[in-house]
Formats: sequence, C-alpha cells, structure tokens
Amino acid sequence: ENTTVSGIRHIPTPKSSRPKYCPLVVGLHGGCYNSGYFDATPDYTASLASDSLSVPFVAIDRPGYVDSTPVTPIPEGSSFPEEWGTKLHQYILPALWEEFGVPNGCNSIVLHCHSLGVNGALVAASLYATGSETPTYPLGGIVMSGFGSLLKPTGGYAPQPNPPPTHINIPVQVKDSTLLLPGTADEQVYAQSQRIDHAMPFDEIVALKASWLPTWKEKWGANVTAPIMVAIAERDRKSV
Repeated sequence: ENTTVSGIRHIPTPKSSRPKYCPLVVGLHGGCYNSGYFDATPDYTASLASDSLSVPFVAIDRPGYVDSTPVTPIPEGSSFPEEWGTKLHQYILPALWEEFGVPNGCNSIVLHCHSLGVNGALVAASLYATGSETPTYPLGGIVMSGFGSLLKPTGGYAPQPNPPPTHINIPVQVKDSTLLLPGTADEQVYAQSQRIDHAMPFDEIVALKASWLPTWKEKWGANVTAPIMVAIAERDRKSV
C-alpha cells in the first residue's frame, strides 16, 4: 500500500516515572484540524504529559489532511469512516507500531481521538477484534472526546451543495464557538486556531449523517473489545 502519513511525534527519554506497561499514544484530530491540534502552544501540548509520564506520543494528520494520502473518492457501498478506519487498521497503526512502539519498548497502542477522529478509530477497533488475520499491533484502548451519537436539533449542517465540493472550510470563529467553547481554553490556544485549521474532505461530513449515525452501533461499535474512556464527558453536548 503506497500510503503517506504526515504528523508530529514526541519520544521522551525513559525515566523512573515511566509506567511498567507503557503505551504508544496515537492522537487522531477532529474535522477541520490537523496534528497540530495536539501541540497548540508550549504550555498546551501533549509533549508535556508525554515527558512527565515518559510515554511516547505520535499524532498523525488523518487521510486527506496535510500530506497524508486521501481515501477519496469513496468506493460504492463504502463510506469515509469505513475507508480511513480500514486504512488506519491495515497500514497506519502497524507502521507506527513498528517505527515507534517496538523500538521504545511499548506494550500497546492507545488511540487518543477528538471529534471526527473517533469514528475511524472505532472502525479500526472493530476490525482489530473481528479480522481473520492476527493484528500486527496491540490495541490497548481508545480515548474519545467531542463526539456523541446525536446531532443538534437543527441537523447541524446546511443542505448538500450541488455539485458537491471536495473539501469544505468551517470559519475558525464558528469552530471555536462549537469545539472550543468560550472560557474552556486559554486565550493563547484560541490564538492558534488559524494555524491548526485545515480544510475537511466533504465526504467526511456527509457520511456522518448519511451512514455513520444510523449504523455505527450495530456495524462497528458492537464489535469493539478494547477499553474505552470518554474524556471531558461533562462538556460533550452529544453533537459534533
């Protein structure tokens, strides 16, 4: 598979604080972001927790973002979450495990997902549990935030344009008012909104309402056997 994956990494020097069973944490950003979401400023970055716990951290740009190979056009009968989740399971996670997990003595991969980074992770976890071949990476768990099972009463999004675009942009002020609720982040984080912004593949948002929400529990969620942690649940408004 000729797949390119861009992103960021932080591999700390092993210290006494390193847990006995040490995961490789893989960050999966949400829609209209990029891997920089996990490295907003020197004060708000995954590298601080990575250093303090001596746990390696990698954040990828999901397919179709920055330099990562897209999964579009989507084959007939499939969907954006299914395509990128399958690629995550078959190619991306095995490669990350080989390059960063094994050399650093990790015992598993933990997926740390935000918003639309969640659905591909659940597809991958489902395939991990049900695939006929032995997985080439160990999945230890999934952390998910900012992604529920219901859209807002308005339906969340405008009618589909005709012809549909390949990508869409959500104005950063709209994103910040929805995904970084006023008062929940430091001002220096809001100042980075433009830098970590990225156009979103249109098929990604179309699939949310068309196929993901009606089917994910039975088709994917029911198969997942890895432990799941729902982060900042008190701020999750059951919407994207």
